[in-house]
Amino acid sequence: MYTRCPKCQAWFHVTAAQLRVARGRARCGQCETVFDAIRHLTDELPGGQIHEYTPPPPPRRQKKTGPQQALGLEARVELPERFQPGDWARRSAPRSRRANLLWGLGSLVAAALLAGQWLGWNLPHWAADPQQRERAELVCSALPGFWPWPCQLPPLIDYDQLVLRNHQLTSLPDNDAALHFSGILVNQAGFSQPYPLLHISMQNHRGEAVAVGDFGPADYLAAPLGDDQQLGPAERVPVSLTIRDPGGRASGFRFDFRPLHGRR
Repeated sequence: MYTRCPKCQAWFHVTAAQLRVARGRARCGQCETVFDAIRHLTDELPGGQIHEYTPPPPPRRQKKTGPQQALGLEARVELPERFQPGDWARRSAPRSRRANLLWGLGSLVAAALLAGQWLGWNLPHWAADPQQRERAELVCSALPGFWPWPCQLPPLIDYDQLVLRNHQLTSLPDNDAALHFSGILVNQAGFSQPYPLLHISMQNHRGEAVAVGDFGPADYLAAPLGDDQQLGPAERVPVSLTIRDPGGRASGFRFDFRPLHGRR
């Protein structure tokens, strides 16, 4: 096969192996022009003179070695500088190792973020469920010390397991403007839970509230709160509370337990 320099019109003999190695690029041995040898390729013997390959002087900037010197046959066919196979192997290996390291670190960070989001979503649900509470405590105890998010489980609360036995609302003989509310608070749950907020609603004969009040443990407990400030399993504590009498507008009352939300 033959190819022709588009600048000086010199003909050169090339082989398919040379074109594959050089990716179709050739350099004219007469005028040093780099051109697309495939574009000017022909199988017919040209009428002009076919030049023999003469090695050009070495470039000034850097010495050409390896594959470039081995391609000098009838024409000088070589890879462009950025495609040197030797340089590619030497330069790409360190970049590949660094890339693998960065990918590995990025994968670990992404996995930690996903695990944190998953735990952040599930831990509150496990902590609020008496059957899943032990699982949440095990997960928190197993987390390493460098874990970026604190694992502080909220207290376990099930106020449906609280009952107020023998509750009653009576008048005070020495104070016509006040009423006395009393009872026995019992925790029927199998775990300790914080003392609740006692919500009392005074109602008229139509069931409408005419007076309401929220009372914390410091209001209705006869004794001060313990160190843990929680009501233990099957624990019984007396409740005693003095409230204002709404007068003849009230004909009954209702009460329920609510979370304290920071109130004591």
